[in-house]
Amino acid sequence: MLELDYSVTIASFVVAVQGIGSIVVNISAGLFANRYDDKPGMLLGSGFFIITVLILSLSESLSLIASASLLLNASNSLSLAARLSYITDSCESHERGRVIALMAGLARTGSLLGPLVFSLIAKFAGYQFSFSIMVVLIFLGLLSVALFVKNIHAVHQKAAPLSGMFRVVVEHKKVILTACFSDLCLMMLRYARQLLFPLFGYSIGFDVAQVGLIFFDFFRC
Repeated sequence: MLELDYSVTIASFVVAVQGIGSIVVNISAGLFANRYDDKPGMLLGSGFFIITVLILSLSESLSLIASASLLLNASNSLSLAARLSYITDSCESHERGRVIALMAGLARTGSLLGPLVFSLIAKFAGYQFSFSIMVVLIFLGLLSVALFVKNIHAVHQKAAPLSGMFRVVVEHKKVILTACFSDLCLMMLRYARQLLFPLFGYSIGFDVAQVGLIFFDFFRC
């Protein structure tokens, strides 16, 4: 965004829109995974992810980039809900903890290597080429789901009505508000670095590869 001559405020807004997409889709993603099979959720999430990256690679319009940012976390929420549901349906109860830990470890590894690798690609080959590689990798993931993930027809419990959820929130509002406020503060600190590091690096003249190296060192520590 900054290299497209948009302001710091606009860049921050585009990043914030990702959170809105996640909030909007999280509940509906869970309902989708509960009502339909897990495999369609993973395929649909990956498909939306590819569309998002294509929009980012082909457009410099603020409205399209903001829309893609909104869709980015929405597709990730749908895919994540489907993956967790698939683990529940396909693994025995004593195996689920290890499988989820392995999935989290792989995600952490991606968070470690992704910024470094793709920042170097963006520096030497351009952003469009790095987005193209992302599309290929996501498509390979989608293809592996289509070929190797079993279409498990699990019998899910009937989804609880949203009115029941709201009733629980009202009945336990003091505990929930206290816990949510603490979690909100921690999440603000956690995710602020994803915005502050690039902005600060850009302000002192770092290029994209140097910013990626900062991310690599941060996650490595």
